[in-house]
Amino acid sequence: MCRPQPDSRALAEAGFEEGDYDEEDSIVVFPENWSALRLFDALQTQWQAVATPVGGLRFLGLHYPSIPIVEARLGINADADLLGALQTLERAGRRVMNGG
Repeated sequence: MCRPQPDSRALAEAGFEEGDYDEEDSIVVFPENWSALRLFDALQTQWQAVATPVGGLRFLGLHYPSIPIVEARLGINADADLLGALQTLERAGRRVMNGG
């Protein structure tokens, strides 16, 4: 989750400049949400999607059978509160990835 800032070359490859990526764009994560955010980040490759008739993808949601495996690797035990927080992140992520 905590990754170093990209260098100027990496930013340029992505179409950004150093001024586009600074601490003002950072977010604050409350401690009680940290585990859910770590789990959500680690599940970023576990989205289920279907192809649309026009050649795009429609993201449906996370692949729930993979959650216990990722939890174990991270040393996280997802109780009902953490699962609720993960589902909140999932709904928001799905909305963004599906274009609104």
